[in-house]
Amino acid sequence: MGQKIVLGKLYKSPLREDKNPTAAFFYSERETLYFNDFGIAKMYSVIDFVKAKFNLNYEQALSKMIADIPLMKDGAVEIRPKEDVQYSFTSSPLEEGMYY
Repeated sequence: MGQKIVLGKLYKSPLREDKNPTAAFFYSERETLYFNDFGIAKMYSVIDFVKAKFNLNYEQALSKMIADIPLMKDGAVEIRPKEDVQYSFTSSPLEEGMYY
């Protein structure tokens, strides 16, 4: 994209004319990298993103990604650590006729 990518940060979609930041890169729960364009409600795998961005077929997109690996080593992508979510539960008595 010509700039450092920060996962979870909103960007103007490079795949269409976009006046406001409506798209982001993120990891799924299964550690798969995706590009989500919220403006058109479409999610792309990284390879599908490269295919769409550069009008390439699968093999060409894969070759481009392999060729671009040195850019990633130079800090083109910033990966934020996942936040640990901790839950705390307390019990409370239910009042008669109340459901929670």
